Amino acid sequence: MNHPVAAYFEKLPQIFPLVRPPIKIGPEAWVCADAFVGPGVPIGEGAIRGARAVAMKDVNSWTIVVGNPARVTKKREIIQ
Repeated sequence: MNHPVAAYFEKLPQIFPLVRPPIKIGPEAWVCADAFVGPGVPIGEGAIRGARAVAMKDVNSWTIVVGNPARVTKKREIIQ
C-alpha cells in the first residue's frame, strides 16, 4: 500500500458488495468494439450495439443502437 487511500478501499467490498447480474446476448447479436454492456442488460436476438455505445436499458431484437446514451437508429430486416 503506497497510497494513503488504499486502506480505505480494502474495506469497500464489505460495505458495497460487487453486483454482477448476468448479461444475456441473443443469437446473431453483435457487440462492437468498446461498447458498454450494463449489468443485467439483455441484448435481443439479431441486435447490434455500435462501437462505444453505452446502453443501460434492454436492447430489443433486430435493432441497431449507437451513441452515449444509446439510442435506436433503425430496425434490421430479415430478407430471405
